[in-house]
Amino acid sequence: MSDLNPTLTDKAKWLALAVGSAFIASFAVKNLIRAGWRTVADDDPPLNPASLDTDWNEAITWTVITGIAAGLTRLVVRRGAAATWRNVTGTHPPGLETQ
Repeated sequence: MSDLNPTLTDKAKWLALAVGSAFIASFAVKNLIRAGWRTVADDDPPLNPASLDTDWNEAITWTVITGIAAGLTRLVVRRGAAATWRNVTGTHPPGLETQ
């Protein structure tokens, strides 16, 4: 197994690990954000922040919170999956070789 020429099998395994981890984490984070919103705002989060029925402050706040949470989740999950891959295989995941 070479870092410079990963096999299709390595790519498929990495894809499964990365996508599976991201799916589980995004589900958990989405539920945590909604629960946090309900606790702080004492109301449900906006279903559609772009709707004209949604207050601007609420729409912007929800968008900022979910954007930051999504970006951080993606970073943490991808790095965690990469560390797991490296611990198991002894190599960097396909496409994430060191610079």
